[in-house]
Amino acid sequence: MDWVYVIAAAAAALALILLAAGTYMYFVYGFRSQNYGKGKRPANAWDEDEDSPENVMMIESCLPYRDELLEARKWIKSHDLKDYSVTSYDGLTLRAKMLPKEGARGIVILMHGYRSNPLHDFSLAVKEYYRMGFSCLMPYQRAHGDSEGKYICFGVKERRDVVSWCEKMDKEFPSVPVILDGMSMGATSVMMAAGLGLPANVRGVVADCGFTSAREILESVMKSKFNMAPFPFLYTTALAVRIFARFGIGSVSTEEELKKNTLPLLIVHGEDDRFVPYSMSERNFAAAKDFCDAKFLSFPGAGHGMSFLSDRERYTEEVEKFVGRCLGAEVRNEEDNN
Repeated sequence: MDWVYVIAAAAAALALILLAAGTYMYFVYGFRSQNYGKGKRPANAWDEDEDSPENVMMIESCLPYRDELLEARKWIKSHDLKDYSVTSYDGLTLRAKMLPKEGARGIVILMHGYRSNPLHDFSLAVKEYYRMGFSCLMPYQRAHGDSEGKYICFGVKERRDVVSWCEKMDKEFPSVPVILDGMSMGATSVMMAAGLGLPANVRGVVADCGFTSAREILESVMKSKFNMAPFPFLYTTALAVRIFARFGIGSVSTEEELKKNTLPLLIVHGEDDRFVPYSMSERNFAAAKDFCDAKFLSFPGAGHGMSFLSDRERYTEEVEKFVGRCLGAEVRNEEDNN
């Protein structure tokens, strides 16, 4: 009957529209942006002029710390930085810069967040870690900056990249201990990596405002940014992710991976985070605390990724104590940052 064909055609058209909507959502949030620096954040922070409009705009949200952040970026780039690269498990070339510390007592691997870069997320933190006696490895996550890749995978594939960097450091610097530190998606990456069985050189994990899974952060963004119901758009987005990026948005849970972790863990979250819900870190901590030495730090009034800037003295003091426990000794405090 004709009406059967009409209904079938309408259903097919609706399915295509929904798939197109899901593809668009992943294109907006998951595809690598080739022009992300235009009016937003520079694609490659190492090559950018610190006084460029892109960099000035990038840190407007961090006022009144703008001048200090720009100065820290310049300080890092004034050093003789070393280039490193690894090949990911799926064949991508991933790249990083290292700020080496002579006689370093350890290496901190700093994993930046979603569509960000190491200098934006960690410029002041790098100075603090360097003062504590650490060399600082600053990778670009896949599909960011100098690293290859078309698709951002919200920690699902990035967790394996974290393992690759840990193995690289173990090969380059045998017996030198490693601390993992991640911001936002980088925090999720390091927490998920902790469930994979990291090399023995890794001694602890710091995770600032990480989320519970790719699926849940996408669902949260759909609700908060677009006022969209998860059904059916989350499902068509999941299908688009399967087609293009070859992973499942619900295939890995930070909570489940933390139940496999035995490394010391420091979870941090600002209570006024409007991007990654504060409750996600509460859940991650609840999942981890029975299996490892875990501590949860909350920062009242701090927005997304702003805990360090909101109370740097407390944040730095807690990190110093944490890495001291991880390495089995107090971290030395060096006055000379050069």
